Amino acid sequence: IVLVTGVQTCALPIFRVTESFEDKEMLHMLIVRNNVYRLVDLKANAAGDLGVTGDIKKFFKTFHGKRMWGPDKNLQLCQNLIRPLFEQDIVEPGDLLVFCQTEGLYQFPFHAVDYHVETTESYDGSPIIAHHPVIYCPSLSVLHNCFRSRTNMPNATTRTSLVFGGVVAKSHKFGVESVSKIGNEILCSPQTTFPGPAATRANFLHHISSSELVHVHLHTSYPASAAADQKFTSEPLKQALLFNDPPVEGEKVRLSARELFGLEMVRGAHISLAACSSGRFRAGGDGSQHIVTDEVVGLVPAWMISGAGSV
Repeated sequence: IVLVTGVQTCALPIFRVTESFEDKEMLHMLIVRNNVYRLVDLKANAAGDLGVTGDIKKFFKTFHGKRMWGPDKNLQLCQNLIRPLFEQDIVEPGDLLVFCQTEGLYQFPFHAVDYHVETTESYDGSPIIAHHPVIYCPSLSVLHNCFRSRTNMPNATTRTSLVFGGVVAKSHKFGVESVSKIGNEILCSPQTTFPGPAATRANFLHHISSSELVHVHLHTSYPASAAADQKFTSEPLKQALLFNDPPVEGEKVRLSARELFGLEMVRGAHISLAACSSGRFRAGGDGSQHIVTDEVVGLVPAWMISGAGSV
């Protein structure tokens, strides 16, 4: 799905592999802008020299094994997939592009793809990101909820801020200072700025329901050892923010992704999240196990499901 958005409008590219791709070889792009919808059959569109579906099939079969393609081949495949978007006469210069890829297509970096010189004179071969802001959305349900939140957000001239955290450690000596500066000097919200030891779970829960601009700078429960990384990514609802409260029975006070789903938040709030590995999720497999998911779960999607418009 590709959502293309102008200054006051929204448009969206969405990619969808229907049925079992390896068996049916069906691949579509849904483009939405200003309530105008275009459904593009990429297999039909790729007639002749592009061969998109065949290359996609090869990509999925080899992704978890030995790489048979280099970066140039992968980018060429991305280019062939995204090209129909700019042949529909629907995207305008400067539009924001929101990409929502399903069933494994999140592996493709469409923002890095070159424009096609032959498509229109305004495209000079530079990457898409040089012409359009680009956002990736991790799942269709998150996309729907995020768009609904932004549409229903309060129409206010000023936004209530919550600035929170600042990791207290020798290796993060500027964390507390940065939180204080953002809250007190930049956002001018000293009453809702909680740096260092003040960044407690109680303060967070007390203010989050009325905050429209939220800056969080905390550790996550991401393990120190690489061996424990699999558990962190394979149990996404247990991923958690760690607060600066004094430890309880030797454990850091935390707020898990599961708890984030139940937060009461201002619809459409923006979350600035500086928390190591908070965007990590498991999108692959181990050995012969092949995992392709449309619904990514973890700290970032949890924010969006609970009402945030952007993270």
